Amino acid sequence: MSSSSDPFRSSRLIYRAINLKEDVPLFVAMSADPDAEMAVNPNVPKPPRREDTEKFMAKMPDCMLTVIFCIPQATDALAPIPIGMLNLIDRNGGMMPHLRRAMLGLNILKQYQNQGYGTEAIEWGLHWGFHRANLHKIHLGYFGWNEGAGRLYKKLGFIEEARFRDHLWHDGRWWECIEMGMLEDEWRESRMGKKQ
Repeated sequence: MSSSSDPFRSSRLIYRAINLKEDVPLFVAMSADPDAEMAVNPNVPKPPRREDTEKFMAKMPDCMLTVIFCIPQATDALAPIPIGMLNLIDRNGGMMPHLRRAMLGLNILKQYQNQGYGTEAIEWGLHWGFHRANLHKIHLGYFGWNEGAGRLYKKLGFIEEARFRDHLWHDGRWWECIEMGMLEDEWRESRMGKKQ
């Protein structure tokens, strides 16, 4: 979660705006990891091209929120180390703001996975979405081969809302897509439980 003094910090991370020029290496590195790329991109896998990455990045400023999350260095004189990206996307293109919902997306460099950074970033994103942006619902999805993501999302309080059978062809077989969501009241209740 963010502190009240700095809404763009959590316990171990700093959140900053995307820089369409400086962040290209981060996005290229994330797309070069085939497992991570397939978890967020359901297209047929192909070798990553810098042009594709730049085209994808160009869409990020249109999202409700896109942040690069970084690990601070020991001294402020050194730039924080960017390790991942989190965004909240209005899938209706801003056409229906009265629905107050967004889809959460996350990608993190392989060497920083399984260290709690993704959990911390998602918790910060939920706080930003519900507390600062006044969203009513945040949803996300994962593919059946990524069971770890499902366990994490459930632990964070997301509830399964839909299961699409044989939804995506991957590694020689069909996989399901699981959609999960969290309502603002559920988020507030889960926060109260953590404070006790």
